[in-house]
Amino acid sequence: MTAVRALYDVRCVRCSCRAVAHMAPSGRTGTYREVLVKLGAVRISCPHCGYARDVPQREEDAYELWYATSFQGERLWATNRADLDRLIAWVAARQRPRAVFPEGVTIETLPKWLKNGKNRAAILKCLRRLRET
Repeated sequence: MTAVRALYDVRCVRCSCRAVAHMAPSGRTGTYREVLVKLGAVRISCPHCGYARDVPQREEDAYELWYATSFQGERLWATNRADLDRLIAWVAARQRPRAVFPEGVTIETLPKWLKNGKNRAAILKCLRRLRET
């Protein structure tokens, strides 16, 4: 089995509660200068109903993120609670740091609507609502 690289919070397919997807590298995309490692689910487990299954490679994208919503027709999401908390802190900050996440995601890779200061209050409201789920 491939080493787990990250844990994502996802919706359980059996009970719809929060489950955990164990993610591992499943390919690469990007450019010569910026190689992006694609992560795919290798195992999904739910502490609420006991659901647990290894995910076949062809189904590695067959999960729904727990922290996901829409904002003005755009998809607003976070992979897990820590990711959500970092995103909330970044959006709320008046002086936004260049590096946002430990994985090296930078401001340049975030969508313009997320970086736009005029959307700050509405985006924070959406993100905080996600945190309450």
